[in-house]
Amino acid sequence: MPKVRRATPIVLTLTLAALLGGCFEPPVAERMLLEFLSDGAARATLMIDLGRAEDFESAAVRKRIATAERELVAGTDPWLARFEGLTQGSDGTSFRRTRGALREFRRWAELDDPAAFSELFAGDPVDYQYSRNGDRATLEISASGASRGTRKERERVQREVAEWSLAFSHYVERVFELEQLLVDQPEKRRGCWQRVFGVKGDGGVDGVDGVDGEGRDAASAVELTPAEAAVAKAVGDSLAELLGAFEIDAREGFSLDERVRKVFHPLSAQLFVSLPAPATEVEGFEAPSAEEQAGEEDFAYAFPERS
Repeated sequence: MPKVRRATPIVLTLTLAALLGGCFEPPVAERMLLEFLSDGAARATLMIDLGRAEDFESAAVRKRIATAERELVAGTDPWLARFEGLTQGSDGTSFRRTRGALREFRRWAELDDPAAFSELFAGDPVDYQYSRNGDRATLEISASGASRGTRKERERVQREVAEWSLAFSHYVERVFELEQLLVDQPEKRRGCWQRVFGVKGDGGVDGVDGVDGEGRDAASAVELTPAEAAVAKAVGDSLAELLGAFEIDAREGFSLDERVRKVFHPLSAQLFVSLPAPATEVEGFEAPSAEEQAGEEDFAYAFPERS
C-alpha cells in the first residue's frame, strides 16, 4: 500500500489562507496533480488557469495575465522547462481559449518510475524522494529551509505580516467587545452579526433565515444602541482590513497573500496527490474527509497551503 509523508513539517509565521482564502482566486492560478496509478506508474499534470483580463481594472494585473499567456504559448514559461527534463514516458499539452484568450493550460507527463518526477520540483526549495519496496511505496516532499523569495521580499513580507497580525488582534478584541455587549441580549445577536457581514434577506445564521415574523429583514429589524452600532461597525471595518490581504494590489498585480506564500511556502504550485488506495501513513499532507471521499475511487491528499 502506498505511503505518503512529508519528512519535515514546515513551520510558518502566520496562516493567512485560513481566513476565507479559498474565496479569492488569483488572476494566475497554478496547481500540480500527481496521480499514482495502481500499476506503479504515475502521471503529473500542471494546471494553470488564467483570469479574464477584462475583469480587472489594474493594468498590472492585466499585464500579469498577458505575460503568463505569452510565455505559455511561446513555451518559455519556467514550468515547461521542468517538463522538458522528463525524457521518458508519454506526455502532452492541452489548452482552452475563450474569445481568443487563453483561459486554461494543461501540461502532463506519465512515467513508469515516479522517482523521475523530482525534475518537476528542482526549481523549488524542496527535496522530492520516491521509493518502492515490494507493494509499499513512500513519497516524501520536504522543505529544505530556503525561501523562494528574495531577501528584499522576505523583509517586506515580515513587515506586512506584523501589520496584519496587529490588525487581526484588533479584530479579535472588537469581536469580544461586541459579544460582551450582546451577552444578555441573545435576540440581537443574529441581526447584529448580519449587519456586520452585510447579510440581508434569507442569508441567516445557523440555518435560520434572516426574516422576522413580519417579513422584515432581521438585520434591519433589530435596533441597536449607539454603542452597539459603533462596535458592530468597528468589527466590520476591521474584518474588511483583514480581507484586504487577499485583494490584488492594483500597482503590482499581486495580493499580500500571494507575496506571503512566495516567501514561506516552498512550492511554486499548489500540490495535490491522488492515490488508488488510502495511504497507510500520512504526515504533513491533508487527508480527505469521509464526506469528501464519498463516492470517489481515488484518494486525494493536499500538500498544506500554509502562508
